[in-house]
Amino acid sequence: MSPDGEFEFMVLYQEGASVDDMVSTFENSLANGGVQVNARQEAQGSIAGMNVYAVLYSLSTDYGDYTAVARYFTSGGVGYAVIYDYPKNNEDYNRLGEYIVGTFKLG
Repeated sequence: MSPDGEFEFMVLYQEGASVDDMVSTFENSLANGGVQVNARQEAQGSIAGMNVYAVLYSLSTDYGDYTAVARYFTSGGVGYAVIYDYPKNNEDYNRLGEYIVGTFKLG
């Protein structure tokens, strides 16, 4: 989490989980946290040189409107969700998230 609490980066993983399992895990955590998903846009993404399933979320929280960018994939029998969120329209934090994603390596 950033010092100002406005940017969060997380990696969720579970042995034996599928992409669908990881999507459900993240989206259920949003619902359980009282976060409302206003829109969900599916796309192709990349991480660690792999093409992966990606979702761009538009969210509403008690703290305001946020964007979350998620990449879901499996590797070596492990399901992953790599996610970052930031205040809506904060391109500096979006660039930071993409920079961090660009540093990932598997294996």
